[in-house]
Amino acid sequence: DIFPALLGVSTDDGATWTNYRMFGYNQFILGANNASGTLDVTVDISESAANESAVLIRFAYNPDVNSPMSHYYLAVDDVEVYENPNANNLAVLQVMNNDVMNLWEIKNYPLEQSPEIYAGAVYGNYGSAAQTGVEILFEVLDADDNVLSSTIEVIGDVPTNTIDTVYHATGYALADLGNYTLRATVSSNEDEEVVENTIGDRYLTVTPTTMSYEDMDNMDTQNGPRDDDNGGFLEGGYANYFFVEAEGSSAHGIEVVFGDNSTVGTEVFVQFFNVTGADINADEDNMPVDELTIADHVIAEEDLEMGTYIPFEDEVELEVGEAYFVTVRQFAGDDEMWVRGTFNVDTDNSSYERDQNSDQEPTWFSSADENAVRLALNTLLSVEDLANTIASITVSPNPFSEMTRIEYTLDAKATVSYTIFDANGRLVKEEKLGNQGAGTQTILVEGASLEAGIYYFNLRIGDTATTEKLVITK
Repeated sequence: DIFPALLGVSTDDGATWTNYRMFGYNQFILGANNASGTLDVTVDISESAANESAVLIRFAYNPDVNSPMSHYYLAVDDVEVYENPNANNLAVLQVMNNDVMNLWEIKNYPLEQSPEIYAGAVYGNYGSAAQTGVEILFEVLDADDNVLSSTIEVIGDVPTNTIDTVYHATGYALADLGNYTLRATVSSNEDEEVVENTIGDRYLTVTPTTMSYEDMDNMDTQNGPRDDDNGGFLEGGYANYFFVEAEGSSAHGIEVVFGDNSTVGTEVFVQFFNVTGADINADEDNMPVDELTIADHVIAEEDLEMGTYIPFEDEVELEVGEAYFVTVRQFAGDDEMWVRGTFNVDTDNSSYERDQNSDQEPTWFSSADENAVRLALNTLLSVEDLANTIASITVSPNPFSEMTRIEYTLDAKATVSYTIFDANGRLVKEEKLGNQGAGTQTILVEGASLEAGIYYFNLRIGDTATTEKLVITK
């Protein structure tokens, strides 16, 4: 067990002990440079203590955990022992979109990299009674909560005080841009007493161009460099692992959501590596060596309000089975770069931060937060690829503040629709225009009701599509 502290229970005056994890699921932060903080922890010891006349309880460090945990300390206060109020209390603790033990869990990905969903769920029995006939219903829902896919994983009997993980091939792939929910619902033959615990959700987004991990609707933190001893800042940076499951995609840049604590004028440096088979750990200078391409950027005022696209110097064709690592760094100095993300949700070690090791050297550490450092891919067809369907497309004016006019010419009758996404991949407008005849067609896009920033206009003609970038100014 990797946890540094245990709760021990003895019913024979200390002769033998049964140990329990002294943390709730996903409460303990493994990274040595992150504080787990004050934790309200409940541990079910019924398996050992129920119906016993005398029970000893102790709190101790885990003797099987050694030097990697040397930075941790533990304080225990306000201990209460009480009877478990629920006999039947199954819970879904986490829902995953992939096997996080072998692959990273990409939550936002382009349409071209939309694989069949391989769902995962962490479930637990927190009741005092064993549960029989346990199964988990996996559903995929669209933005309007319509069920697109529904499949069941049969588990069987689950003893009390059990936490386990199950993976399930749904056989369903997301086929359209938009926001989706992967839902897991656990049930058994018994009457559940805490129904709200039985459902868990994972939110997914199929984007026009970017691939990333953070919760786009809940970027609730931003991280930056450490202070040095001279009034400046040490080297800092943020990085993510990436992989692809379908051939034919190329990486052409990154998109970063800079935090508003960033200094306008900060110079940042981007590197893109192949790290297949490499071990990125915090024990040594662990900057990868197989560099594929680079980029640089100077943070501007408008970068603090939206996702910022930074193109690579060279496009990189991505290969299935390879692992990639994209980094954005600032060097030591008077300026500081902050990057937004989602707090304390990285359970697959996909996100990294640049910090100082014990020798005060810059090193990559795994991060508990998921960074808004996104890989931008060539995924949608260009205008040239659509020559048999769309003769031309123009956007004018662009940038615009009130309204822009999008004109395109069809060579033949076709079914037309369009979607507009913001820089974070969120769907802001969708319209189905039905069948349109050959000739010039016009779409008016109003910008008055939208915030300033970058948007992506995706025009779909039959089974093909093209994307144009829109810039709204105020």
